[in-house]
Amino acid sequence: MKIMLKLTLLIPIFLFYSNLLNAQTFGGGNGTQNDPFRIYTIRHLQTLSEYVKYSPASWSYNKYFILMNNITDTVRFCIGATTADNPPYYGQGSFFGIFDGQGYFINVGIDSCQRVFDNMASHIALFPFARRSNNSPNGMIKNLVVNGYVNNGTGSARVTSGIVGQALSSIHISVPASTRNYKIINCINNANVTGNNTVAGIVGLALLLDVENCINLGVLTYIPSSNNHRVRIGGIIGATPLSSGTNTLTFSSMKQCINAGLIKYSESIYTPGSNSIGGLVGEILQPNIHDIIIENSVNYGVIEVQGLKHGGISGSE
Repeated sequence: MKIMLKLTLLIPIFLFYSNLLNAQTFGGGNGTQNDPFRIYTIRHLQTLSEYVKYSPASWSYNKYFILMNNITDTVRFCIGATTADNPPYYGQGSFFGIFDGQGYFINVGIDSCQRVFDNMASHIALFPFARRSNNSPNGMIKNLVVNGYVNNGTGSARVTSGIVGQALSSIHISVPASTRNYKIINCINNANVTGNNTVAGIVGLALLLDVENCINLGVLTYIPSSNNHRVRIGGIIGATPLSSGTNTLTFSSMKQCINAGLIKYSESIYTPGSNSIGGLVGEILQPNIHDIIIENSVNYGVIEVQGLKHGGISGSE
């Protein structure tokens, strides 16, 4: 009985010091909606990255983060890392929380986002993976501005994007999209993005995503490589593929978005195969079944390509 009593007393003490530690590592707050973790410095962002990268995926479930000022120091790391799809690392490296930039900017200079388990980089962006799940149904990135550059060049990454590499929801498709889909809202990408597979201003791959009131002003450049990757470039979204491992459509949406950034393709090497370049969306995997809804969105950006399939709105037919 005495042992049980001691354990009962120790649990709230442990939770108290755990919350205190988090508050000290960030700029205050406890991660709740009413008292989010506050981010003032590049060190606070580094702390967030390390927690997401090395902790279990559940660490960021339902946690709230708020940017308190511009981050003018150049951020050369990703918030989290390219995730894994298999145990024991499933979901590790993904950001499941709610990040509110409050209209402030983060200055980035990102060249790689290494995975925890093999140091490979398949997705390069400020947030390589952002997810919403049944355990964290409010996952969202909003009111954020990104400046600088994200550059994969001729590296091995499959996705290069300004803000999010891949955004997805694993909430069952039977749940209404208004509460199911991942949200990216009121974000601006000013960063120049360079890659050799899927390249985008806001999000590289969108699976069950709603992107609203977002703007890309960054230059998007595709540089062919000897890997002969497919070309998918979109001012806002790179591609909307089917959900991995299923035959279920993604039903993503884009509303009130603008691309004003230049999209260009380096023609030093011709890339054969599937090529989709669009002012707003690069590839819509099954456009005849409407797996993405585009409303009140426009492309003002110039598309500099020759001999490749492209369109002002979408690169898909």
